[in-house]
Amino acid sequence: MAQSQAISDAAILAVQSTNLYLDARDNNPQLVEIQQSIVALQNTFQQDIRAAQQEIIASQQGIREAQQDIRAVQQDIWEIKANIKLFAQNNKHNRNTV
Repeated sequence: MAQSQAISDAAILAVQSTNLYLDARDNNPQLVEIQQSIVALQNTFQQDIRAAQQEIIASQQGIREAQQDIRAVQQDIWEIKANIKLFAQNNKHNRNTV
């Protein structure tokens, strides 16, 4: 019951707001121009938002690629450290055998 009352109230509000808009439009011819300007601004904002989202996606991809590069460099560093340690051990062993 409460749900059907809420739907009925919403329908009444929709009709009232439409009537108010039509009355305002009839009494103010500039309203159509204002509405068109608002729609144009909304479209521009939406385009800007989509462009920003694309830039964010591209930046995120760049970050992922940079993270992969960093991991590869870290792996190289670990291998170099291991080689240095092995070289130091071999060098120490060679000095002890001479």
